[in-house]
Amino acid sequence: MHTTGIGSMDEVVDYLLELTERGAGLCPAGVDRTQWSRDVLAELAHAVELLEGAVERVSGRHNPVVARNAHILATTISAHRNVALARTPAPVVGGWTRRAG
Repeated sequence: MHTTGIGSMDEVVDYLLELTERGAGLCPAGVDRTQWSRDVLAELAHAVELLEGAVERVSGRHNPVVARNAHILATTISAHRNVALARTPAPVVGGWTRRAG
């Protein structure tokens, strides 16, 4: 088992698996679910940014593809957080509606 400053990698993976399986069910009682979700998604986006640096440091090589994809994923998570958990409805995109019949 390899360890990190925050605990073992197994613990990190276990927590991510638990998030995958239970999602918002992990929100503690008495805590605003929307705010909890916003905070967790922000932490996940930050974790992706940290992974890019960790990959570079562990491998000893910079890979622009890793950096670019980490940035894309972190940005996508942040955008999803902002839209999915917005206090106001998301804007309509495209402007067309399907015709009946």
